[in-house]
Amino acid sequence: LAAIVAIASLGLNIEVTSIMCLAENMPSATATRPGDVITSLSGKTIEVTNTDAEGRLVLADGITHGLGLKPDYLVDIATLTGAISVALGGRLFGVFGDEEIVAEGLAASRTAGEDGWHLPMPAHLDEMLASEVADYANTKNGNSFGGSSVGALFLEKFAKSGSGDEPKWLHLDIAGAAWNTEGPRGVTPKGATGIGIRTLVQLAENLQ
Repeated sequence: LAAIVAIASLGLNIEVTSIMCLAENMPSATATRPGDVITSLSGKTIEVTNTDAEGRLVLADGITHGLGLKPDYLVDIATLTGAISVALGGRLFGVFGDEEIVAEGLAASRTAGEDGWHLPMPAHLDEMLASEVADYANTKNGNSFGGSSVGALFLEKFAKSGSGDEPKWLHLDIAGAAWNTEGPRGVTPKGATGIGIRTLVQLAENLQ
């Protein structure tokens, strides 16, 4: 939201649409339960093996909705995985996606003074999303390896329809750097950091 406001305020010559994919963990009689199988907006089914991996479920539908708008670029940003802080610590964010737009995203982060780091999505980790009752599982319980890459692979299932004419896709996992538990440094305060905002604005400026 902040990036969209900034892009509009700067009057950048680029058309940008924001889809806010929001989830709140609240108990109720209709809450998602382990073992539930849900049908996503794309029609693909998902076995919920971990109810704490709910963010990728709403992101999957947001990505599908975004594809319908026929953009040139599809960029998502989320506090998606705790694993990203294990991989990169508390200051860097993970960058995943198509090679060309990954390069653009990394260049924008450097110009903006934020620290993005390109991480892989190896095909062998697909087995972590295997399900016997649905197209995919949202994660594999008990797996502690490559969690951020597995999350990115899950999102890729929805960003890539297989038609070959999809927009270039970029995924930023900011979970580790979104909250600063240390003291203030540079323009980064203690607490919520707003990480990724400057990168997104710079990316929009570069792509216009």
